[in-house]
Amino acid sequence: MSNVSSNPVAEAACSALRWAAFGGRHRGLPFTYRQLTDERWHFETEYDGNRAWVDLELPVTPLSLLIAGAVLIQQLNCSMG
Repeated sequence: MSNVSSNPVAEAACSALRWAAFGGRHRGLPFTYRQLTDERWHFETEYDGNRAWVDLELPVTPLSLLIAGAVLIQQLNCSMG
């Protein structure tokens, strides 16, 4: 899975989302992302054939990252546990 475009803001949001979901930039699963609109990005990851995804509106806030991270973990929890 590769990212459609490289954008510093989206890369920072992706890194922050990994912190929120998995507790570290180098922990957890890799994310892909793509731009849906000027201010909306789609982030996706996959584990054992199961997909988890969230859409975030930029600029992201700490609260939106925590919620998005929780949603990702909830989506993956069924396949990981």
